[in-house]
Amino acid sequence: MFRLWNLETGQLLGEPTFKQEQYTPAAVSPDGKTVALFSASGPIYRLRLGGGAAAPLVLPRYPGIRMASFMPKPPARLLWFTTAGAKAIDVVSGREVAGGFAFPVPVPNFSGGAMRSQFGGTTGAGLTLFVQPQPGTWRAWTLGENGVAHDVLLTDIPGELASFRNATRNLVPATGVGSGSTAVGIWNVRSGQRVTAIKTEFPVSNPDTLTVLSPDETRVAFQTATDLVVHVCDIASGKELFVVQLSGKESINRFRFSPNSAQLLTGGNWGGVQVWDAATGKLLRSTQAHRTNVTRFDFSADGQYYASVSSDGSVQVWDAASHAPVGPPLVQTGAAARADFSPDGTRIVTPSNGGTARIWDVRSGLPLTGAMNHDGVVVIVVAYSPDGRFVTTQANPSTAKNPAQRLWAAPPDGRGARTPEWLLRLATICAGQRLTDEGKFVIAVDEMTKLDEIRRELAALPDGAPYVEWGRWFLSDSPTRSIAPGFTITPAEARKLAEEMRRE
Repeated sequence: MFRLWNLETGQLLGEPTFKQEQYTPAAVSPDGKTVALFSASGPIYRLRLGGGAAAPLVLPRYPGIRMASFMPKPPARLLWFTTAGAKAIDVVSGREVAGGFAFPVPVPNFSGGAMRSQFGGTTGAGLTLFVQPQPGTWRAWTLGENGVAHDVLLTDIPGELASFRNATRNLVPATGVGSGSTAVGIWNVRSGQRVTAIKTEFPVSNPDTLTVLSPDETRVAFQTATDLVVHVCDIASGKELFVVQLSGKESINRFRFSPNSAQLLTGGNWGGVQVWDAATGKLLRSTQAHRTNVTRFDFSADGQYYASVSSDGSVQVWDAASHAPVGPPLVQTGAAARADFSPDGTRIVTPSNGGTARIWDVRSGLPLTGAMNHDGVVVIVVAYSPDGRFVTTQANPSTAKNPAQRLWAAPPDGRGARTPEWLLRLATICAGQRLTDEGKFVIAVDEMTKLDEIRRELAALPDGAPYVEWGRWFLSDSPTRSIAPGFTITPAEARKLAEEMRRE
């Protein structure tokens, strides 16, 4: 096997993927861009060197700030938060663009995270940030098209408040109201006033994840620390409507209302998934879905699918209408923290505590990427860009020496089209083998001469043709080739941007 090495660094630069029958001499051109490979059978093959493997765009995260979210409308732009405001970064080029803004007041860098949001994936007009300008004081900042459009103080808010992750458009739940933590409080994020405080017999269990509101903002569900039931209460009156619980030794570990507020989904500590009528508390369906704890539920944007996430390392996609499983469980190394559907609902991305993330096809359950690596640290947040072209992954700050956010080019969707002929020919070249009419694979080194034909064919195709953007990137040998398909930022520009943001 011929290989090309850098004599200064010892780094392996490349090797042909096709099988070579025996030793063959090779020569490198003086400009270092071309290799000539001499075969024993006579032909000489000219190989042009590419610009390296695809890589993500790595952006450092500002210390103490837990957010860096996609803006909700295409094209793909990222709001990168600091203590003074937010910068809008165009993902394709890495350049700062219009859409950034300054905060009404700076947000100090508290170790607990001074700014949080109810949405981990996208942040934009109409959505709310929760900030702590000073200890014991929380404010709700509703975003408009040009930054913070509405700023209110949350009155009578508990200073030890844990999270705002389960907020809806107008309301946010919290515990610690009244006598200690034996109450669930709900605040209106537009007025800052407390809507209700529902007394509980025991302290509320893990308010970060186990207090949820229905999307129509009529019900709240919560679990206390000592019982194994889920209490569902009417927000307007504060009265308990019903409780749901599992039989036997299995207890409810996570729960969430469906997007239309008609059902309550629960997941047990033995891996069961249940569907309840959110108006009456009647059990509609129960399925043994996983081997151990269900830790999360996530829905597609159109409400057609949802995913149950388990600590056994699996993610199961479900049809939201029939509650039947869609495809096999998605399994990767390390338990998944969550799941995020692509805007069109055809793909899903999952992170894991093994330090990777992976994109899957929803219907077939097949992986569409290899492991998107985060250097072994736990990946806690994943999200698709609103145009479906990029995926962001964020590492857990507590497990990373240098917390960073990575943006990856998402595999293209063929939109149901047949695989292009040029892509099949390119695959043949990369494999170094072709299939004969007799159904046998034979060496196809001579196919290497057809790369230039594919380059010319790709140049003539329209930009929106299936896979063409990725094909052009793959075959590019430009010294300024972008970091990956879909990007225009080069490796040198990406390194410079990361360094500039790290200094800020």
